[in-house]
Amino acid sequence: MAPQSPTGTKIDCPYIPRVRTTHHDTLWARILAGNGPDANRHARKEADRAGARLHYDNRAASHLKQLLEQQSTIDRLNRSLSRDAADPNLNFEALKPVMDKIEETKAAMAAGFARSSGSFHKDFPSYTDTIRAAHHSDSFDDAVLAWYRRPFEPLKVASDEMYPEKSDYTMLYFEPDANSPVMKLLNGLESHARDEVFTAFDLITLTLGTRGVLSVADVSKAFFPDLSGNDLVRLIPSLASYAFKRPKPDFDSLPRTIHPPRSHKKTDEPPDPAYCVQENLDYDFSDVRVRTLPAIIIWEIALLYQRRPRDMEFVQVSRMLGGGLTGYRLGSRATIQKG
Repeated sequence: MAPQSPTGTKIDCPYIPRVRTTHHDTLWARILAGNGPDANRHARKEADRAGARLHYDNRAASHLKQLLEQQSTIDRLNRSLSRDAADPNLNFEALKPVMDKIEETKAAMAAGFARSSGSFHKDFPSYTDTIRAAHHSDSFDDAVLAWYRRPFEPLKVASDEMYPEKSDYTMLYFEPDANSPVMKLLNGLESHARDEVFTAFDLITLTLGTRGVLSVADVSKAFFPDLSGNDLVRLIPSLASYAFKRPKPDFDSLPRTIHPPRSHKKTDEPPDPAYCVQENLDYDFSDVRVRTLPAIIIWEIALLYQRRPRDMEFVQVSRMLGGGLTGYRLGSRATIQKG
């Protein structure tokens, strides 16, 4: 863990546990050198500066933690709003306290960002998406990546977890799933249709390498310019749980019907409305990054793209997304169109 500064500060801030970096090691070495019995004036001055920097680093971590907790609160309230919207005993007025709390938390976040440095604005989406991917259903068992199911430092693999040991190389062993949900999704497609789905999947996933903040709304605008967020979620119900939701203006006159995603397993328990499509809600994907989605949903988006008429070539769509997929990379598929 990152070290705690031994010097006091005018701004009271609790210690925030965080991963220790080489920057922390450098600061701590200066602190130790400046507090030794043989430390000169210059070393003591450097130690004081290092202690102040550690304080600043801790305050920044505390500020970021507060913003992330506020975003997580909004996400939880968003799910609560879905559940309340499915309750036949609640009307639009009954949902206002939750909506007001969401707006109040958003305002607090905006004020927090106004007080923060530019680095917060750059790093915040990445931290938010990590939390969303790991806690989408409040269970590590449903994390997007298996690594996220580890409680601490999920993407840090220890040397004794690799094989062969004491080697500059390692290997990953996996077995293909004979009942892969992707193959079930593509079952029955002709070879040329599969090629189009694969290319659409490449368009999205390869763009993430250069544009990590790519949102579902960005993809929808490029792939399905004629579809609204409500249209998209009706065609791909599994997207419903990721969207930001608001009651429709005519909420009270609309049915409380819920439509579970295709992956929902029928049990005696009713489906959770937070993960279903609801006819009385509006759906917004502008703040939902593609990297938080499971791969199977990206495949569903690619399949929908293949099935719908389109006017642009794949290369043009790639440019709209901000990606770098070229005609050479696509080969013969670069000019495939579907009218």
